[in-house]
Amino acid sequence: MNPISFVLLIGITFLVILWLRSLPKRKRLTAIVTIILALGALVIVLMAITGRLPWIAALVAGLLPFTRHLLPFLLKALPFLNIWNKQRKEKHNREGGQKRTGPNTQYSRQQVREAYDILGLKPGCSKDEIIAAHRRLMQKNHPDRGGSDYLAAKINQAKDTLLND
Repeated sequence: MNPISFVLLIGITFLVILWLRSLPKRKRLTAIVTIILALGALVIVLMAITGRLPWIAALVAGLLPFTRHLLPFLLKALPFLNIWNKQRKEKHNREGGQKRTGPNTQYSRQQVREAYDILGLKPGCSKDEIIAAHRRLMQKNHPDRGGSDYLAAKINQAKDTLLND
């Protein structure tokens, strides 16, 4: 490696570290993952240009059958991936993107209480009352009638929570 390239590499690394330190903590991990993925893509492109990619492709293809067994180990061995995965799932759940698998899905007391508040009902009401309250609120707040998408989604989520609870 010639000295100019080495100095340039050190300078870019220093600037990236300074940039990462200036980011808020919650954005730092996302930026690091993005940088790692970009560097990986760059390495793959450079290997393709120099003709060394077939060896790497063969290695990756040989390791693919073992990934199902290696992934849990990697998540334990690399704590930052585990933390990132947990934060991603928590963010997804906070935004209302929980996957519901059926009527046996468990909801927290707070979610159920919030659902009753949204629909304007009292605990212990019947299924018909839940459906009627949902219908009444959706007629007023549907996006096609000038309501907001957010309110319609919250009303639908409240109905699903109470009917599946």
